[in-house]
Amino acid sequence: GVHFGKGSGKHARHFLRASNALLSSAACGFVGLATLARLPADEPRRIFVDTAPLIAVAQAIQRIARSLDQWKCSQPVISFSSYGGIDRAPTMGYGDLSLVSASTSGSLADRLIDMGIEETNVVTLFLLKDPLKPPARGKVVCDLTATPRRTFGYRHIESYQPENCPSCARGDVLAELA
Repeated sequence: GVHFGKGSGKHARHFLRASNALLSSAACGFVGLATLARLPADEPRRIFVDTAPLIAVAQAIQRIARSLDQWKCSQPVISFSSYGGIDRAPTMGYGDLSLVSASTSGSLADRLIDMGIEETNVVTLFLLKDPLKPPARGKVVCDLTATPRRTFGYRHIESYQPENCPSCARGDVLAELA
């Protein structure tokens, strides 16, 4: 009887929360290392993260890249609070790196790319998307989506506009996520 209102404005019965996997320095370091492997060789100008827990991942990426002599300095890390704060974030563009914590549609990555961040510099850490829809733009570190050719993963999460939401139509309680 409960469903969730996500920052994107869509409703869903389930959601992904990357911060649940980022509860230790070791976990942040591991995700940072896996993310660094997906990044282009160029050192970013600034790092934007969609949620504050990703600041620790960004810092882990910086420490690893500096220890490997891939980057020369530590860039500013700025949290823009996902959909709720993207319009108030500093102007993003060429040379910036943006980390998206988790996505079920890829729409935040699309928005960041449309705002001017290079597609190769938009990285989604955890993706759980409908395999029948076009692939997510940007890069993905961990695709959690089950497909016929994979022996692991989860079914994608259906998201709905509020006016088409079956949970709303049934009168289920809406829990807004922020």
